[in-house]
Amino acid sequence: MTEKYAGHHYTPIDTTLPSDDTTAIQELSGRQGDNMRTAYLQLMQTSGGVQSSWNLSGYTIKLSGKDSAGVVKTTTTASVVNATKGLVNLSIPSAFYQAAGDYQRAFLQILKDSQVVSTVNVGISVYENGLAITTSQSELYLDSVAQAEQSALALYDPLTTQTKALQTAQDAMTTELKAMQNTIESTGVAKVGSNQTFSGTQTFNNATVTGTLTANALAGNALAAIQAMVGGLVSDSGVTAKGLTMINAQNKSLRMRQVKIGTVNMLFLTGSLTCNNALPKWGGFQDFVKIGPLEGQPNVMMLNPLQVADANSTLWLSLNGATLQVQEVGDQSNPANWYWNLMQIFIW
Repeated sequence: MTEKYAGHHYTPIDTTLPSDDTTAIQELSGRQGDNMRTAYLQLMQTSGGVQSSWNLSGYTIKLSGKDSAGVVKTTTTASVVNATKGLVNLSIPSAFYQAAGDYQRAFLQILKDSQVVSTVNVGISVYENGLAITTSQSELYLDSVAQAEQSALALYDPLTTQTKALQTAQDAMTTELKAMQNTIESTGVAKVGSNQTFSGTQTFNNATVTGTLTANALAGNALAAIQAMVGGLVSDSGVTAKGLTMINAQNKSLRMRQVKIGTVNMLFLTGSLTCNNALPKWGGFQDFVKIGPLEGQPNVMMLNPLQVADANSTLWLSLNGATLQVQEVGDQSNPANWYWNLMQIFIW
C-alpha cells in the first residue's frame, strides 16, 4: 500500500530485507538522457513481524551502484519531505542514465552523519532512447567529488582576488614614487607647504605622519617588523612521517607536508604503504592511517576521494575524524600485504 503525500504516491521500501534480496523499483529506472528524474519513496523497517516507517530526522539518504558498463555512480540528492513518515524525494542525476541495460548492483543507504545504519539492494534499469543520438560513454559520477571541486574553487578565488589587489597596489605605489621624485628634484630647500628633497642622511627622533608616507625602500627595525608579520602568515612543516600512525597498514615511504597560507591549511600526503588485511571489492571501509594534524580540525576537505590504484583496482577514500579509511570499489579484490601508492590533498 502506497502512502499519498503532497499529491504524490510514495512507494514503500523495506530496508530490513535479507542482504541477498533485491527490491525492484520502477521509479528508479529511466531512459537514456533523463535528468533529475524524481522517485517518491517511503523507507520502512520490520521488527517482530510489524512493519513501520523510518523516522528520518537527522539522517541522509544515498543511492549508489554500478551500471551495465561497470561504472560506479553515487549521489546524495535525496530530500526528506516528511521525516516521521520516512518519505523521501530522490532526484537522480543524468549520469545514472548513460549506459543502457540493467545495473550490475545498486543499493540505497541510510546514513547518520557518515555512518551507514541500513542498506537495501534495489534494481535499476536504463532503457535506450531511440529518439536521441549520443556518442557519449558512461562516466564515473560521485557527487562528493563535484562538491569538493566547488569548495576548492571557493578557496582559490579569494586568494586570486587578493593577489590581483596586491599587484594593483604595487603599481599604484610605483607611480606615486616616480611623481614624488620628480617634485623633489625641482627644489633645493625645505619649504612649508612644498615638496622637499633632502640629499643627505636625515634623523628624526620622533615623527608623526597624519597623511600618506611613501617610500621606495625600508631598512632597520621597521623592515624587520614587516618581514616578521609576513612570515607569520605563511608556514611550512616540511616533509615528515611524524604524526602518521599506521593502523591496518605498514608504512613504506608515506610522508606528509603541511602548508598554511593565512587562514587556509593544506596537507599533502604521498608515498607507498602495504595493507595488513585483504581488501575485497565492495568489502566495506578499513582504517589505514591516522593523520595527526587533522585531529580536531572541522570541515576537512579531501580533494581526490576516488583513486585508481592499478588497471582493475579503484579505491574509495573517506575520513572518519583524523583516520583515513579505504574501500575497494573496482573490479578486483586485493590480497593481504598488497602494495600501493597514495597521493592525497586535504584542505581546511
